[in-house]
Amino acid sequence: MPGISLYCLDGAISESVNKNISDAHMLMRRYADYETILLYKTENEIAGFTAYPGYPRTIIENDEYYIFVEGLIYNKNKSELTEELITLASLIFKSDDDQVDGHLSRWTFSAHGDYVILFLNKNTNDFTVINDPLGRLPLFYLKRDDKLLISREPKFIVSALNHKEIDSVGAAEFLLYSYNLKHRTPIRDINRLQPAGLISYNHTTKEKKIKTLFEWEFGKDQNASVKVRDYAEEMAGLLMNSANNRILSLDNYHPVLALSGGLDSRAIFFALVNANVEFSSYTSLTGQKDNLPDIKIARQIVNTVPSKWRLYEFDPITLDDYKEVAYNQESGSSIIMALACDGYRKLKRDFPQNMAFFTGDGGNQISHPITIKKKLKSLDQLVDFTMGTSLYFDIDYICKLLRIDKSDVNQSLYDVFSSYPETDFVWKYAHLKTFGRAFRFIMEGEDRSRFHFWLVAPYWDVPIVEASMRIPEKYKRNYILYKELLRILDPRALDFAYANTGFKLGSPLSLIQGNLKTFAKSQKWLYKFASRLVFRQIYKKFHDPALDKYIDRVIDSSDLIQNSFDMDTLNRIRDDDLNKIQYYLVNTVILRCFLMENEYKYI
Repeated sequence: MPGISLYCLDGAISESVNKNISDAHMLMRRYADYETILLYKTENEIAGFTAYPGYPRTIIENDEYYIFVEGLIYNKNKSELTEELITLASLIFKSDDDQVDGHLSRWTFSAHGDYVILFLNKNTNDFTVINDPLGRLPLFYLKRDDKLLISREPKFIVSALNHKEIDSVGAAEFLLYSYNLKHRTPIRDINRLQPAGLISYNHTTKEKKIKTLFEWEFGKDQNASVKVRDYAEEMAGLLMNSANNRILSLDNYHPVLALSGGLDSRAIFFALVNANVEFSSYTSLTGQKDNLPDIKIARQIVNTVPSKWRLYEFDPITLDDYKEVAYNQESGSSIIMALACDGYRKLKRDFPQNMAFFTGDGGNQISHPITIKKKLKSLDQLVDFTMGTSLYFDIDYICKLLRIDKSDVNQSLYDVFSSYPETDFVWKYAHLKTFGRAFRFIMEGEDRSRFHFWLVAPYWDVPIVEASMRIPEKYKRNYILYKELLRILDPRALDFAYANTGFKLGSPLSLIQGNLKTFAKSQKWLYKFASRLVFRQIYKKFHDPALDKYIDRVIDSSDLIQNSFDMDTLNRIRDDDLNKIQYYLVNTVILRCFLMENEYKYI
């Protein structure tokens, strides 16, 4: 995985530990063009960076400080960034915590981008690591009394420590929700740093700090007196500014947009058109050919303006594709995303040099209402409603599989909701289902693209997220706001149907469908029924014989799997008529456990 990794020990790093660190870095060198760079090395700290040539990074250094930026900050030029980061470094290492936290929080909100920043005091070897307010680049850590490990990829930590224990509640969360909640992972003691997070180490006191500088709060500062047109104009301006900043920061990269028949990539398409930049787009036809409406609509969109467009017909998923995704992605989405592997191969073939991969990820924060029309009056009601609408398996079944108590899983959800700053329980639910899910499922899922090329999602920009949270829910229902947004970007964007519904925005059938969706989301039984109806392709019963056969071999050869799971329950689950989501979730957990146990080598 491209990214930073750091090993810090209170005492001196021995030769054997140094070898373990070196071996762990080798695991992160996934493809032939990857290399590992030693950022710095002291008696008790080693920091490295693994990446391919086009993966962005910046080094800023003077006599006192070494600063390493992974990723990009799109709205600041190099001289601005250098001056501001040197000033921040001085503040971090010379001021008290309260003053530092406030400055860092304000600065991260002024720095719009996808980044992790390492600050090192050369004189003391103290360090601080921060990430952006949206947590765009997943960062994992393990903290113990005598050591602190940080990495963009859990396997660095697992390998460097020979750490091979699953977190049973973390594994249960992944199986039940298809992603982990808040900071937890399926690996014991390895956690995800929160957005606007900070990790620091004091060499003298050996103090290790992990904290969050800021917590997003939903449901405040909404103003219904502002007209929807005004909100749409603000959002269109922010989106075009975000796209322009990213284009300017990526002047040596060729933008390639993943274009579907949906609304979000369509908006990005016309934002790029308005930026007067040369770009390419592509649309994929899956091996199952179940997205033909996307092909038709994408072709219509690209025909509105002269542009380069490719149609990729993906080859069927192979066993090697499943294995590649399980190896690459230790968190986030399941191996169902093996369907993207052939697309990555084709993109790297056609755009071999410095491609910037643009997506419409994040657009759903303004295209859909995020609350439900249901009164939730207590934390108990909130947990009950979430459990009733969000689980992919029966919770008792999963608890038996992992030999844990149901109360442990419930408590995890209680803890997450209690940590959110909202007082209204409906807004707490919205927090989980939007940003909570995006932070873990979507943003960790995006890393599978970063294995190959830099990913750009203009919607995930702090000003856009802040503005979207001020927009009243009534404007998001039935795509009222989105219709105006697209009209402002380019009126031709409304000439085409929305692939998910088959209707044009604002049509009578589109309004009926939108109202039904809003009602269904507030009713537990109807929400489940509607989901299975709308997404019937992924709720069909599914098995892949080649993968089943391989999983049999994996289970038979794995002590970790046999010791961590109730095998009778696991066998019953695997023998059940699983739908596609369930099938891939179970096999994802099995493959990740096997890889962790076997030093990331397959049989």
